[in-house]
Amino acid sequence: MISIAFLLSSYSIAINDNKKNSELGVALTSREIHAIKDLKEMVLGFTGKSRMTAIPFSFAEILNIDSTNITLLPYYDFDTAIFYEDPSPEKILESLTVSDDLYFAISKDGCLAYSLLAKKKEDSWVLSRFSENWGEVIKWFPERLQDADSRDFKIFRVGGIEYFLYYKNGKTIYSTNIGQEISEEILCEIILESIHQVDENKKYLDSIGVHF
Repeated sequence: MISIAFLLSSYSIAINDNKKNSELGVALTSREIHAIKDLKEMVLGFTGKSRMTAIPFSFAEILNIDSTNITLLPYYDFDTAIFYEDPSPEKILESLTVSDDLYFAISKDGCLAYSLLAKKKEDSWVLSRFSENWGEVIKWFPERLQDADSRDFKIFRVGGIEYFLYYKNGKTIYSTNIGQEISEEILCEIILESIHQVDENKKYLDSIGVHF
């Protein structure tokens, strides 16, 4: 069984400089614009009540987000129930469903800077995840996408790791967010191990009376 630690090890990856590219993703619709507005209002509400002398970097960036270029990324949820019905390398793609969450790429001065994930909570959008150095981490991807069959790609997370899916030479390519390509077979084993680990953790918590 392939260990998840396999993906978290240090890799020596040849990557190009972060060339100016703010075209990753698509333009925002009124729905996404409204979500950004909600995030700003959330941050303003928090900072107004807080006694902190300096606000977190993520909050400062969101307050100044109007001066950036924002695009919506094709973000998908990984449905472990679908995958576990008949786990196989081919089942990975079938297990991806369009997420209700909104994943934004933020570019500054023409370069990818950071990303943020918004979740709907009741009638408002709230900040779920802010990835400060995301643009630096995935700077390999825009150029690799130029060599792909099309600009069609998907981003999803499973086992706490972000993956990119795109197509090249008629094949589905999976890669970690640091640019390491992974075969469907290895990814299938990694996903199975992560599901098993989640189940084991749940069993342990249940055994000590901790429930979520």
